[in-house]
This record gives sequence, structure tokens and C-alpha cells, in this order.
Amino acid sequence: MEAILCTLMIMLVAGCEEAPKSERWIGTYLYPNSSIEFPLYLELTIRGGQVSGRAFDGNMEEATIAGTLSDIHYALLLHPLNQGSSSSQDIHYRGKRSENTIEGEWEHVVGMKGRWRATTTELGAAEALRLYAPPCEPAQTAQKAKRAACDKGA
Repeated sequence: MEAILCTLMIMLVAGCEEAPKSERWIGTYLYPNSSIEFPLYLELTIRGGQVSGRAFDGNMEEATIAGTLSDIHYALLLHPLNQGSSSSQDIHYRGKRSENTIEGEWEHVVGMKGRWRATTTELGAAEALRLYAPPCEPAQTAQKAKRAACDKGA
């Protein structure tokens, strides 16, 4: 009887696990001593406090994401796929969420640091990154009119 009760308790606890949550973010990062903003797109899956996903830069170069989310604090490790198993180009992104914005600092494994900022989006990577493509200035991802104006001027 005890074994049956234990099995039922395990099943109940497992059934109460929180479903994974998906988040999409579009934003920019800055290099030290530079005012040029580079685009960044994050596609996150959050389960409990664990974060996984993928990131894309303005050239659609892909990186895997692993990290944690504690309350409103994100700690993400981006590993560029074109680096294979080498961690020589890994980048740590740390940020604090405030409503639909994350702001924080990124740090390359060699010690270079800079600022980054992102806002939530419903757009996919390619469409969201087009809004940040030079020579157009960063736009709110909800503003399709801005994208149309950029496309006409390009």
C-alpha cells in the first residue's frame, strides 16, 4: 500500500510541473567605445529556472543558448554554432527584465564587455532582424510601416 501511495505522489508531483514558456526578444548590443548598435534576436524556452534556445545576429549567424532565469534576472551563455565544440567565442549575457524589456551587460570569454537591450516580439528571427538592418535605424518590432519605409529606401 505504501508503494502505491508513493507512486501516486510521484505522479501527482510530476503532473504539476510548470509547462515550458516561450519568449522571443529583439534588440541590440554595443561594443565598448562604440555607438554602433548590432542586432540580436533571442528565442528562449524557459522551464522552471532553466533557459535554452537559440540566438541570431544581423547576419543570421546562429548560436545556442543555455542559462538560467531567477525572478527577473537572466544569465545566458551564447555559443556560436560555427565554432563547433570550441568555447573560444562564447558570450555571457546577463540582464534584468522590466516588463517587456531586458537590459544588461554581455561579456566575451576573452573579457571584452558591452551593453545590450532587447524587447519582446511576436516576429520570427528573419523578419524581426530586418527591422534592425542598416541603414535604417532600430524600430519597434510592431511597426510594420517602418519596415516598409526602410525597404523602399534601401
